[in-house]
Amino acid sequence: MNSRRRVNSAVMPTPSPQMRIEFQFTLAEWLEWKRGILSKQRLALLTLAETSLIPLIITCAITIVLASLRYVPGWLPTAIVSLIALGQIYLSRLFRFRRRPLKQEWLNEIADQTITVEMNPNGFDYLCEIFSCKPTWDEVASVYQTKRLILLCDSESYLLLIPKRAFASKQQLDEFLELAYQKTVAERQTGINCDRRHNKSLDRSGGGVFRIKHDPAQGAR
Repeated sequence: MNSRRRVNSAVMPTPSPQMRIEFQFTLAEWLEWKRGILSKQRLALLTLAETSLIPLIITCAITIVLASLRYVPGWLPTAIVSLIALGQIYLSRLFRFRRRPLKQEWLNEIADQTITVEMNPNGFDYLCEIFSCKPTWDEVASVYQTKRLILLCDSESYLLLIPKRAFASKQQLDEFLELAYQKTVAERQTGINCDRRHNKSLDRSGGGVFRIKHDPAQGAR
């Protein structure tokens, strides 16, 4: 979470608060969000254990045949079986983060849903067939980005998830980030500065924090 970036409004077009985008979540985006709480190390081990299973099984079968013909040491198949077993033990501890259950969840819940996000001066209309919500900018405490996603958060959970690819261009994405900055930082700081001139003991607990940055877990959430 150490990297911090603000869009430079001096070189940006004026962002439109009436922006409208449509998208469907891909499996890769769903996996990235659901696995966001994992550390980089655990995510790397999970990916390795999942992707190496079939190659290890094939290799094990081949080495068993070769060992029976005495082309390879007899302990090699046992070593490979041990690696497979260790991988399965690790995967069993992270079952809810495995690709198969998450893919099934994605298929059941969101894969066929087209989501529409319409920005307005006060917030968002976030709409699809199975749910809708209308969060306001005042509810957004911080903004994060992962490799594939923009996440607008309140103080406790995620308000909105928007794939970066949903924007028509990098310019539109930058305009959205600039709009988010204006609504979550610039306007609030203006209000705070005005209040300070009248009240030196102003409580700043309600101020917004704008954090367009990579989430720590994977460069993720």
